[in-house]
Amino acid sequence: MILKRATVGAQIKYGADILRRERDYMSLSIVTIASKNIALERTHLDKLSGLEFPNDPSVLWVGTSELSDPVKWRPWYHGDKLSPTGMEGTVNVSDLLTQWKVPNGARESAYVLEDGDGDVLWVFISFENTMLSRVSKKVKVNLGGTIEVFKAG
Repeated sequence: MILKRATVGAQIKYGADILRRERDYMSLSIVTIASKNIALERTHLDKLSGLEFPNDPSVLWVGTSELSDPVKWRPWYHGDKLSPTGMEGTVNVSDLLTQWKVPNGARESAYVLEDGDGDVLWVFISFENTMLSRVSKKVKVNLGGTIEVFKAG
């Protein structure tokens, strides 16, 4: 009854179980299940002849001249911000997850790619047979130059 009136995301722990209030339902999960670690592969492309620009949310192309190393692939933190393409200003990663209607129990599987300047370049999440991502306007691709390819999976 307490969770029925609580805000979305509220939870109660019972030993190894968590009862969590979602938008339209309650979810029960076991704490001992480890969060999903998403690996990141990095490949360098010199020749783009014969390749098509990927239409896959798990793939990111970045021009090497625009990339500030070292890059860091990490779980998202509250307070992370992204400057998305096609928008002015920044948006909180938590707001993106809300817009995408990601259940609170699945939010821990969201990852960000952070460049050497501390800017979030890419937000990626995979949950319930769904993959979503958003790219920063800082990411630029020059098809005449070399490209770094990042693949989450």
